[in-house]
Amino acid sequence: MIEANPKSPVVLLGDSSSLVFHAGADMHAVGAGLADQLTAELGFAMDLVAVQGSGTASARINLLRRSSSDPNYLKAKRLIIWCFVARDFTESQEWKKVPIAKEPKAANAKG
Repeated sequence: MIEANPKSPVVLLGDSSSLVFHAGADMHAVGAGLADQLTAELGFAMDLVAVQGSGTASARINLLRRSSSDPNYLKAKRLIIWCFVARDFTESQEWKKVPIAKEPKAANAKG
């Protein structure tokens, strides 16, 4: 299995769909999932932000946490690939709004 690279310009953001055949155990296999195939096609390891069994909100919150803990995290990204099951888009009653990054604090204006 190829390890995710947090410094990669490409992020795979997803739910269990992004972990099937990649993470092993109940995800069936190791090293043969979407992240592994994209890594082979691109020629470099990508960053993987995926959560098993939590739908769309948890993965997006993890992306927010990464961008909040490292102000340069998103500046290095060129592409974020979303991979979620279709029912999360079609059957979800309400999508939790999750920003991709925290708004910078406004400087105090004197005046």
